[in-house]
Amino acid sequence: MSGWAIDPGLRTSASRYPLVHQIGEQALADDPYPIYLRLQQEEPISWIAPLNMWWVVGYRDVAEILNDTEHFTTSSPNSTIQDTFGLQMLSAEGDIHARYKRAAMPAFQPAALRRALEADIIVWTDDLISRLPDRGADIRKSFAALLPIRTMIGLFGLPLQNLPDIRRWYDDFEAALANFAGDQAVRRAAQASKLEFHGLLAQVIAEVRAG
Repeated sequence: MSGWAIDPGLRTSASRYPLVHQIGEQALADDPYPIYLRLQQEEPISWIAPLNMWWVVGYRDVAEILNDTEHFTTSSPNSTIQDTFGLQMLSAEGDIHARYKRAAMPAFQPAALRRALEADIIVWTDDLISRLPDRGADIRKSFAALLPIRTMIGLFGLPLQNLPDIRRWYDDFEAALANFAGDQAVRRAAQASKLEFHGLLAQVIAEVRAG
């Protein structure tokens, strides 16, 4: 984020941001909610020196940043979203962002989504639940990881047989968006998956245009 006139020396001070320096990655992965609650109450804005970035968890602060386009921007050379996907709605600013948003808004209004998907989501949910074993089920792998992908396939009219590929691509994208350390192997995997995903989209679009 740009626009904060803060003494750079304060950024690296563990005494100024004590809570964030106590948080371990594993603890955050295991149960983030108590950690976020404490940060919101005691340290809603922190500087994470190893990542060279601010961590903002306070609602009012986040809302102010999102609405202040004069002082803050999503365009950043450190953006993992931009590095992974290039210019798109989440990394664009100004007129380009507005054009992307106008095109997407009608289909993604809550009422439109309910009309288009609610009945199907119930069917897909029931189907996934019916496939779970009586005991010892991995809920994330067998349900939570599949329902969002199944929903996106239905929303965008993608081939259902590509669900395993899309799940794999999504895993690579998820890892890349969290790749603040700049691991090149993670970046290469995401770039390869992006090209495969774009290939599928190009094929589906061509088929739709051909009628």
